[in-house]
Amino acid sequence: MLTNTINIIHWNCQGFNAHGPEYLWSLSKSSKLPDIICLQETWYNKQEEHTQIKGYNLASYSVRNTKKKDGGTAIYCRDNIRYTKGNIISKLETSSINIKIDNKTITVVNIYDSATDTKEAEYENIFKQVKNDIIMCGDFNAHHTLWGSNSIQTKGRELYNFIVNNNIVILNDGSGTRLNPINLETSCIDISLVSPNISHKATWAVDHSSTHGSDHFVVSITLNEKPDYKNESVFKWNYAKADWNGFSSKCDQILCEDMVTCNTQETCTLLTDTITNIAGEFIPVRKSNNKSNKPSVPWWNTNCTKAVKDRNKARNKAQHTGNGQDFKNYKEKQNKCRKILNDSQKQYWESYCDSMNSDTKLSKVWYNIKRMLGKVTEKKEIETLIDNNNIYETTKDKADLLAQKFCTVSSTNNYNEEFKKHKAVIENNDTSSVQFYTSQN
Repeated sequence: MLTNTINIIHWNCQGFNAHGPEYLWSLSKSSKLPDIICLQETWYNKQEEHTQIKGYNLASYSVRNTKKKDGGTAIYCRDNIRYTKGNIISKLETSSINIKIDNKTITVVNIYDSATDTKEAEYENIFKQVKNDIIMCGDFNAHHTLWGSNSIQTKGRELYNFIVNNNIVILNDGSGTRLNPINLETSCIDISLVSPNISHKATWAVDHSSTHGSDHFVVSITLNEKPDYKNESVFKWNYAKADWNGFSSKCDQILCEDMVTCNTQETCTLLTDTITNIAGEFIPVRKSNNKSNKPSVPWWNTNCTKAVKDRNKARNKAQHTGNGQDFKNYKEKQNKCRKILNDSQKQYWESYCDSMNSDTKLSKVWYNIKRMLGKVTEKKEIETLIDNNNIYETTKDKADLLAQKFCTVSSTNNYNEEFKKHKAVIENNDTSSVQFYTSQN
């Protein structure tokens, strides 16, 4: 559904493979999906390890390239929103994208900073690389009373100086964003910063209903600005219902030698348009399906839902009362919930394996494996291309650019003179052979 606002969430998931499924399940039940999802501590080491979220593109990411599973950031963008990948160079773990809203560009920078000694200059370094209005969000691991902390620490003071010296607006309202698993006290280390030009159109909130298995809550930023949606009509030919006899007959009637000229470009365009028009008469069009484009978790069941609700209820009670027994009960519910989710995933796979037989297609097996791992996407799409500072966003523009590049690479200008002469001789001989064959037949 297209709206006149754009919603950005950021969340330290503490391992998306472990806690992502619960969050994706919550999205599948939501009436409004976020437009951009910024994750910290994804714990992925390679691009191919990232989970593919249905309805979203992996727009940008960063990894640590270490054997240990930690760190990492990722930005997922709704597949109907135009974006370009950013290129921020920083000591901090960052990923970034550029989006257009109301005819202006905004850069979203997703940050995970686990260091304890980050200086103001590092934040300045990121800020100076962005020429547009900016949204900086993520887990800064910095404490200052400005955004709701109980104390001011050295790293928080450095971030504070950056905010003040660059006239940045902080959206945090003092609400806790991280839940200490030891005592269930909250702290404010997930921070949202925006340029003053867009701050008056931004609202900020923390979803305290659940941490989804992590110890961080999901933070939401909503801008009262309309994003640049893709408006390309998507359709496919329905070859199964095509009238191939009619198509073939019409091609025989219309396509002729006179359509081929010395101008390759004109010939290609004429033939393409003619064949496409004929296809329109005999091959029906199948529009893109209207199936739900919400994220899904195939192994999720009612037991998982109940376990999550029981855990969240126990946590809320323990936070409210501060009672030791309530805290103990919460920990038991938390462990039980974790076990039920793991068991459900295992049982789903075992059940599928039991259903397989000698007639089961191998492609179907791999599809289900990838589906469980979150590696299945409905479609692969080339991201927005930039060439000589020109932006190519539509499918046609991208195809034209690729064709142009291929044409340049394949040009005869790349051949040496000796090869050009040899090529000319061969082509002349081939042309003579074709003309002789045509005249004989």
